[in-house]
Amino acid sequence: MVNGKDSRCQVPKDRYNIDTWYGPGCVAHVGTKYGHFLEELNLANIDPNFCSFTKQEAELLDPQQCLFLEVVYEAFENSGTSNWRGKDDGQDLNPTRTYVYGDYIIANRASYELDLKDPSMVVRTACSSSMIGLHLACQDILSGDCADGAIVGGINLIITPRTTVALTEQGVLSEDGRCKTFDADADGYARGQSVSAIYIKELSDAVRDQDPSRAVIRSTCAAADGKTPGFTMPNPESHEKLMRRGHRLAGVSDFSKTAMVECHGTGTAVGDPLEVSAVANVWGDHGIYIGSVKPDIGHGEGASGLSSIMKMTLALENKTIPPNINFKTPNPKKSAASFGLGRKPESKSQGSDNKNLGWYLLTFSAKHPKALEMSAQRHEEYLTIHPDSLSNMAYTLNTKRTVHSHRAFCVTDGLDSFEISKIVKPALGSKCDLAFVFTGEGAQWAGMGLELLRSDGIFKDKVDHLDNELSRLSDGPNWSMRDEMLTTEKTSRLSKAEISQPCCTAIQIALVELFGSWGISPDAVVGHSSGEIAAAYACGAISAQDAIRVAYYRGNSTIALKSLRKGGMAAIGLGREDVEQYLQPGVTIGCDNLPASVTLTGDADVLERVMGTIRTAEPSVLVRPLRVECAYHSKHMKLIAQDYASRLGTVNASQSRVPFYSSVTRGVNSDLSTSYWTENLVSPVWFKEAIQAALQSHDNLTWRYCRADYNADTRLPD
Repeated sequence: MVNGKDSRCQVPKDRYNIDTWYGPGCVAHVGTKYGHFLEELNLANIDPNFCSFTKQEAELLDPQQCLFLEVVYEAFENSGTSNWRGKDDGQDLNPTRTYVYGDYIIANRASYELDLKDPSMVVRTACSSSMIGLHLACQDILSGDCADGAIVGGINLIITPRTTVALTEQGVLSEDGRCKTFDADADGYARGQSVSAIYIKELSDAVRDQDPSRAVIRSTCAAADGKTPGFTMPNPESHEKLMRRGHRLAGVSDFSKTAMVECHGTGTAVGDPLEVSAVANVWGDHGIYIGSVKPDIGHGEGASGLSSIMKMTLALENKTIPPNINFKTPNPKKSAASFGLGRKPESKSQGSDNKNLGWYLLTFSAKHPKALEMSAQRHEEYLTIHPDSLSNMAYTLNTKRTVHSHRAFCVTDGLDSFEISKIVKPALGSKCDLAFVFTGEGAQWAGMGLELLRSDGIFKDKVDHLDNELSRLSDGPNWSMRDEMLTTEKTSRLSKAEISQPCCTAIQIALVELFGSWGISPDAVVGHSSGEIAAAYACGAISAQDAIRVAYYRGNSTIALKSLRKGGMAAIGLGREDVEQYLQPGVTIGCDNLPASVTLTGDADVLERVMGTIRTAEPSVLVRPLRVECAYHSKHMKLIAQDYASRLGTVNASQSRVPFYSSVTRGVNSDLSTSYWTENLVSPVWFKEAIQAALQSHDNLTWRYCRADYNADTRLPD
């Protein structure tokens, strides 16, 4: 529209043979070869995977049913609504009501396929059908009869010449297939195909649900023209009263505040002047821009009203009044002195600063792999045109979409092409439980949490809150975790246990908060070593205040140990039984991680000899020292356990919301008071056994790591 173009074309050959039916002045013929037809509309191209009917059944259906079903689903997606399907248990949203112009069964087909259980009806009032449907929907929402929202739609497909023949005989069609709205040469309208649907709901509900509200309907009203000189002739007095009433219902008394009126504007010699005279009577003292979408896309007849709604919504979003094409000379039968006809679009900001920060996860799903690939491709194309929309796209795809069986994802900063993951197999029908897994010290690195601190308010606020809790301790630190996370690798002190312990725990707690803001919460938690601290917070067993105290005093207590015993730890890519042959006095298995992964702990000098022996005997096996300053989960820890418990004091533990699978007791644990945390420091880590206990209790479990980094060697079993 902004480019001043239209969709006019000859009647496509797959509709009817225009050369046979074209015959101006002839009985039972059409008087124009032109119309406005939807591009790339293959009426036989139905995706049977999406609907309950087969491709063979679809061939027998009215194509309008299939096409309307598609745009209704797209309206739900565009609105960010994913829980609209009706359920017998009544736990979801009350289903929406559907209004649509078209044959009687079209609305019912959409209600059936999408499981919408409230009344579903067709409105047939000729050109005003979709607007009357919108009015009825708004009234039902305001009255509470349709409290959760409504779909309003319209569809008009030109498949056969029958209606065009009738309209030709009435003399209302333009021979050249152009709507010349408001122009002196107006000689009738051009028929246009149209299919559209919008989702409307109470504004307060949309704000509550964080829906992307694109426009606000201030008021609606409807009336009839009464008796006029001709049955189809408009009544300007009735139109004027209706516009004044609509403004009154909207609480708008100053008509100069209205920027533009989108007219019906079909381009007929009789209708346009009468409609414009009504607008002139209302805004003649102020002046007003007027326009009509019909010169651009033709007259969609019963579906045309929604096209006008969509045009003006786009105009508001882009702060641009599109030009009124096919207008050269004002129609002398109307007073145009008071109107700006919007022949040129208003200026708008061009280009983009690409204000996206960081990387975003985009999730895609569909009912068929090919449809999923097309969805990802279209989103990538959209992002190319709208580079500033990456953040909104990620939010919508991840939280406001119905999830289908075939799924894929990508992580992108919006600058390069999408690298889509492998499409996973159709999802299981049964519910999948989610387990959060928290790693211990040794995963820290300079710069961890940096991007989230700079770009995410929820993450940053939680870290700041935990910093404040530490500052209130009588023996609290003279440094802040946030500052330590923001330091460079050259100046980082995260190798020191008294700093890394609380910092790692703070990041994990902040991640739990961030995931929670996305609606992601665990059904079970497992922690490895000091990772159990954040795990206890995630399951609701201890508060964030107690969790950061446990982590701080755990790290702080090791300061005295450094002068007493020199210890270390190492990750070894062998199972418990395989590694025992290499052990020497002073080194033990501190952590039984996975079938082919253990952590050795003990005296630093002995540990170096053991690692050297393993490297020589089995060069292909992972042997990696951990970034720790002492030997956790060894006899070294007994030297500081009493001091740790004394400084920690009381930990107020409560009943956990979800199971806490302990790597100390090898099963579900409910007592996470002070004594548990001293055992966590001293005892071996039975992580493999804790994982096995979780797997035995959950039929279908998915793991979500909450850690400062990610390593492939720590992948968990299915």
